[in-house]
Amino acid sequence: MLTKKTFFTVIGTVITVVILLNILFWFFKVRFDFTADKAYTLSEPTINILNELKQPVTVTAWISEDLPPDLNKTKDDFEDLLAEYESAAGANFIYKTENPKDGAKAEQEGISPLLLDIREKDQVKQQKIYFGAVVKFGTQSEVIPVVQPGTSMEFSLTTKIKKMAALKKSTVGYLQGHGEPSMQEVAQLMQELSITMEVVPVDLHDTLNIPEEVKTILIVAPKDTIPDEHLQLLDKFLKNGGRIFAAVNRIDINMQTQEVEEVKTGLEDFLKTKGISIIPDVVHDKSCATITVQQQQGGMIFQTPIKLPDIPIITSFAAIPPLAGLDGVTLMFPSSIDTIPGSGFKFTVLAATSSGSGLNILPYRIDLQREWSEADFPVAHIPVSVLAEANRDNNGAKIAVISDGDFIVNGQGQNAQQIQEDNISFVVNMVDFFTDNSGLAALRNKKVTTRPIDPNLGDDSKFIIKYLNFFAPIILAVLFGFWRYSRRKSVIAELEKEDWSGKSQPGGKIIERPSSRGSGSRGPTNRGLDKEEGDENSDTENLSGKNEKENE
Repeated sequence: MLTKKTFFTVIGTVITVVILLNILFWFFKVRFDFTADKAYTLSEPTINILNELKQPVTVTAWISEDLPPDLNKTKDDFEDLLAEYESAAGANFIYKTENPKDGAKAEQEGISPLLLDIREKDQVKQQKIYFGAVVKFGTQSEVIPVVQPGTSMEFSLTTKIKKMAALKKSTVGYLQGHGEPSMQEVAQLMQELSITMEVVPVDLHDTLNIPEEVKTILIVAPKDTIPDEHLQLLDKFLKNGGRIFAAVNRIDINMQTQEVEEVKTGLEDFLKTKGISIIPDVVHDKSCATITVQQQQGGMIFQTPIKLPDIPIITSFAAIPPLAGLDGVTLMFPSSIDTIPGSGFKFTVLAATSSGSGLNILPYRIDLQREWSEADFPVAHIPVSVLAEANRDNNGAKIAVISDGDFIVNGQGQNAQQIQEDNISFVVNMVDFFTDNSGLAALRNKKVTTRPIDPNLGDDSKFIIKYLNFFAPIILAVLFGFWRYSRRKSVIAELEKEDWSGKSQPGGKIIERPSSRGSGSRGPTNRGLDKEEGDENSDTENLSGKNEKENE
C-alpha cells in the first residue's frame, strides 16, 4: 500500500532527478535525430567552416510575430538551427531575433515582405510579414531575403558564411563557341554555381591553353562541330588533372516531322577515347513525366495530360555524397551510355533508369498517341550518366557525362522556363564536387525527402496500399478497444468470485475482516458490519442513559 511518506519520497526523487538532468544537459548537450537523412543535425562541412572562422559571424533574424502555424514551425526550426550554430562555433557565432514591426528597418536591411492570405472568422485578409535574416562577417554582409519553409536552411546559412569567409573562390570554365547555350540561357544554373564558385566563359578560339585557374570545364549541349585542336586542348586539360562535366545531346528531334535524328559534334568521339560511349538511341521508362497536349474535338480544343515514357524521371543514383538526397531528375529524350574497359579510367554509373525501361533504336519517331504496354519496358537500370575517374598516373582527371544537354537549359525571352530544383542540383553538386569538394554539394540536398510510392507498382498494389493506410489504424483502434473491454470484463468476473463475507472458506480457512482502525482498505460487507456494531453500541449507551434518569 502507498503511504503518504512513500508518496512524497517518490515525488521528491523524481524532482531531484529532473533537476540534476537539467544541470547535466546544460553543460553537455545531447540531441537525438531520428530522421533518415539527419535533417536536424549540423553536417560535417558546416562544422568545418565554423571551426575555420577567424572572426565572429553575426546573424540577425527579422521575424514577425503572429505567424501562421506552418511558418511558426519554420520559425522554431530556424531558431533551433541558429542555436546549433552558436553551440558549434562558440564565440565566433552570435545571433539575435528582431521584431520588424512596421518593416522599415527590415526592408532597409534587404529583407523582403511576404503577403499571406489569412482566414479569420470566415473572412480572408492579407497580412504582411517578414521572415528573413542578415548575415554579417566583418565589413561584409549577405542577406537571406526570405527563409522558405521546406528548404535547406542550413545550406543557405552555411553558403552565406563561406562566401564571405573564403579568401578566394574556385573557378569554373563554361565552354562557348560551338553552339552551346549562352550563360543567360542557363541563368538558373549560373546563379547556383556563383554561390560558391566563380564561373567564367571559355572560348577555345581565342586561347592556346585553358587558363590555369580553371579547375573544371562545363560543357552544355554543343550543336556545332568541335574542331580537333579544341579537343586536343581539352585532352591536355585532362592530362594536367582537370575535370570535365559534359551534358551532351546525342539525338535531336525534328519538330516538324517528330523524327529523331543523330547528332555529331566530335565530342562523342573524344569521349569514346576515354571509355564513354553515348549511343544514338532514345531511352524510355515507366517512371516518366506528364506533358499537356492540345486535342481538338467537335470544334473545341482541350488540354489533355498524358504520360510520355520518352521523358523519364530518374530516381536511381550512385551512392556518393554529391547525389545524396536527390529525389528525381527529369531528362528530355536521353540516350543510353556504355563504358569501354581498358581506357585508363574506372567507371561509376551516376544515374540509371528504373527496373521498367527500354530502348528505341533509330530510326524512331516520337508518337504522342502511342499505346504503351508492358512489353515496351523489358530492360532494367539503363545508364544515362557516368563518372570516369583516371588512374593515378593521369593526375586525378575526372569526367562526368549525362546524355541530355537540355535538362538544365532555361532558354530566354518568352521561351524561358523554370527548371526543377533537382536537375540543377545534379549538375551544381557534381561541379562543386570536382572543383571545391568542401562537402557543400551534399549539404545542398539536405532536406526531409519525400517518400513516393514506387512508380513500378501495379494499380492493384497501389489500391491495396492506399486503403490499407486508411483502414489499418481504424481496425487496430477497434481491436484494442475490444481487448480492453474483454480484459476489464474478466477482472470484474474474478472480483465477483471473491468471498467478501468474512466467513470460512472450504477447507477451514477463515478470511479475517480488517479492523476498522487499521489503515488498510475494507470491502463493503466489512463497512456494513462496522456500521451495525456501531449502531448496537449506540443503542446500549442510550438505554443506560435512560435508566440513570429514571433512577434519579
